[in-house]
Amino acid sequence: MATPKIVSSGEPPLSVSAEGKKFQEPARTLVLTDDADVIVCGAGPAGVAAAITAARAGAKVRLFEWRGCLGGIWTAGLLGYLLDFDKPGFARELLVKLSQRGIRRGTSMRSLCYEPEG
Repeated sequence: MATPKIVSSGEPPLSVSAEGKKFQEPARTLVLTDDADVIVCGAGPAGVAAAITAARAGAKVRLFEWRGCLGGIWTAGLLGYLLDFDKPGFARELLVKLSQRGIRRGTSMRSLCYEPEG
């Protein structure tokens, strides 16, 4: 049986063991930078809120997400039902923005639906 390979464009292939339990990535030199005060991994609801809050406080922020879109399960998972929006802070701000854009569905302040592609 041939050894499976993971290939990404422009990168050398990664060797994966037949059992799929480990892979070997070839060594490479990476450039290190110090251009961020805060690094947030994951652009789901909590990551986006953390990145925005840090940036508003004056930090230089890097936000990383592997899916290619912000929102995590809310957008990539097309989960359009949100809970606990009767609280102050970022949740309230998002509620107002969804309403202003006309993509909020329903009138409850505790839970709401929205159009993820809106």
